[in-house]
Amino acid sequence: MALWKLRAFRKLGRHEAPERLETPKPRRTRPKIPFLPDEILLLIAELSDEQARVRMIQTCRRLRGLVEPILYRHIRVRRSQEPNPLNGYHLHRTLAARPDLLPFIWSYHGPLFPKANNAEIIIPSEPGEGAALWRKISTTTRKRPMNDLDYFERANIIFSGAVRIRELHCTGAITEDGARVLGAFGVPQGSTTTNIQSLVLRIGSNSPQLAPILRAQMKLKHLELQLESYVPLRLEETDLPELESLKAELRYAAEIVPGRPVKKIELLNDWTSDQDSLRQLALSKCRITEFTANIGFSHQDLRSFAIPLAPARYLRG
Repeated sequence: MALWKLRAFRKLGRHEAPERLETPKPRRTRPKIPFLPDEILLLIAELSDEQARVRMIQTCRRLRGLVEPILYRHIRVRRSQEPNPLNGYHLHRTLAARPDLLPFIWSYHGPLFPKANNAEIIIPSEPGEGAALWRKISTTTRKRPMNDLDYFERANIIFSGAVRIRELHCTGAITEDGARVLGAFGVPQGSTTTNIQSLVLRIGSNSPQLAPILRAQMKLKHLELQLESYVPLRLEETDLPELESLKAELRYAAEIVPGRPVKKIELLNDWTSDQDSLRQLALSKCRITEFTANIGFSHQDLRSFAIPLAPARYLRG
């Protein structure tokens, strides 16, 4: 037996070695996550943070279709140069190009018109005179074509299609363009009212009349008016019929509370004793259960201050 092996080795040649048996390579297994049921994937997405959801939608089409509605459900606009779908300017461009995502929005916190970052520079959409200039710009700068929609067109598309939104907090002062956008914000087709239940507006020196905006909020429960300059409201008796919580200055509260079922009041900024305005607060349809304010007068006037609000359970100062 040994002699036969020796002869076979000589036939192979002096410089040829016998073939060695190769060990089988381990087979690569496919990731198991895409093969999980939709219910498990949705639970994972619900418990994940924002960055994890962004990575999940970049994995495959199936995860993108499942996770995108969760990612855009509660929007908190941030301004950063990092590539993130929820950055302000990039977010509005994405939503304006994807109307199918708008019905998934439940809450929106941010400006109505996000500004582009410094890294986003307008360049020609076709090669031309600006092509040479663009080559000199750092490659980390994102390109933005000149034929892109302007800020008002994007906002109008987004806010007119977000018909399921319940919470809107505007971080920028309301302007004429903002009032035009809010006129159609969250209004279902064929209706003149919105489904918004919590609204925060910042009033600036150039802010228009707020009555047309507030008149459409028939289901509003909480209203906050942040004041930079005073703008008369001129509300009608039928406006804001379901308002329960108000956060504003005393002069706004004196206009809004009478004839409405307001239970909670929080007055912004320091104010002095104003009996006429306080009597207006006592004209709420419901019993005031919580009152918060920064009292700016002496303790001897505290008794006269509390008389109109005697039914309140909590008086915080």
